Amino acid sequence: MKRLAVALFTVAGFAGVASAADLGRPAMPTKAPAMMSLDDWSGFYLGGHLGGSWASGGYSYDNGRVVEPFGFNPSSLIGGGHLGVQGQWGTWVLGIEGSFDGTSLSQTDNSALVAGATRSLKMDEIATVTARLGYALPVWLFYVKGGWAGVHENNSSFDPVAVTHSFTDWNSGFTVGGGIEYKLTRNWILGAEFDYYNTKFDRSGLDSTGLTTVRTLNSNADIYSVLFRASYLFK
Repeated sequence: MKRLAVALFTVAGFAGVASAADLGRPAMPTKAPAMMSLDDWSGFYLGGHLGGSWASGGYSYDNGRVVEPFGFNPSSLIGGGHLGVQGQWGTWVLGIEGSFDGTSLSQTDNSALVAGATRSLKMDEIATVTARLGYALPVWLFYVKGGWAGVHENNSSFDPVAVTHSFTDWNSGFTVGGGIEYKLTRNWILGAEFDYYNTKFDRSGLDSTGLTTVRTLNSNADIYSVLFRASYLFK
């Protein structure tokens, strides 16, 4: 019995020493599982947009006998696609973007000087190449943009005596705008944007008879759009 008691006390002593050693040992840190970052805006993106557009402006119609100013204020739906690439430095995001839109900004008015005559204007396509500068607040991006804009435009006239014209061409101008984007996931981005475009389209050519020169003078178009965007950021 005496030997058994000594053995039990000895085992209990070793167990106590081992427990104390375990308690004194610092716990090893465990690595947290990796989380997908939502605050990285760098990469190539591709998307689409849809919204509304409206315009104001006009031109003077001159066929050598009649000079008549024409004003317009059409509105239309607008929609298309965009693609771009951007990099991020701290909270600043800098990139370049291209877009193409289809719309139907058109208006036809009766001539105030020639009975039965009409003057028309239509702008149906807009292309842009712009630089973008943004400020990122993790999942939000506030940005401004500006650059080149091309507007596909047609102006035409109808006259009862068959002195008519139709000029169609792409016209260069500029655009500025800005918007806000929200990073829904690591790749999907939703946003809203306001844009302003300006173009001029002075030109001249022969009318439908091939004899009279028709000119459009003092032309100007101010175009505005509000767009809702969805983009996929490739990471």
